[in-house]
Amino acid sequence: MHSKNSVLTIQQACSHFLDWKRSISVLVLMLFSVSLLSGCGFHLRGYGSSQEAQFKTIKLTGLDKVTPNIQTALRDQFQARGVTIVSSLAGAELDLQLQRTYSNRSKTSYTGTGDVASVLLNIKQSFVVKEIATESVLLSGEAVAYRDHQIDNAALLASNRELQEIQQQMANEIASQIVDQINRRLQAQSASTAR
Repeated sequence: MHSKNSVLTIQQACSHFLDWKRSISVLVLMLFSVSLLSGCGFHLRGYGSSQEAQFKTIKLTGLDKVTPNIQTALRDQFQARGVTIVSSLAGAELDLQLQRTYSNRSKTSYTGTGDVASVLLNIKQSFVVKEIATESVLLSGEAVAYRDHQIDNAALLASNRELQEIQQQMANEIASQIVDQINRRLQAQSASTAR
């Protein structure tokens, strides 16, 4: 009889342990999902800080040298920050001179059958910003974005759609970096002249 009570006690303990383990697993899964979704919200939107720009007008020179995704992202980013894109230097405070977009894909892993399983995407956008009033270079810089893309060889259509979304996210990040670099330089410049 003593051994029967011991068995029931062990079974009850195992049952409680499994219930506790399930509860912890559900909690961890929920926390992971929330953190994943909150992170995706930022990346899908694509804009870092949406603070007001330190300038009101800009001319974009060399747009034909950049990818269509970056062209769209720059226009959206400037519009979101209250900046008007003008077509002539006469109406601009700044001239953003864009260089050719550098884009690279490096294979980072393979499947057991030799197919590519993931690639590292790299986009670099070099640029020069000139102040129209002083005819001087305000900033010469580069915006960079990296992403790892997992390729699902069993669902290539979905994988390609995901790749397009990743490329748009990267373009949004590039555009945000460019505007943020210009803002920081203008803030530093105004702080040094206020002294």
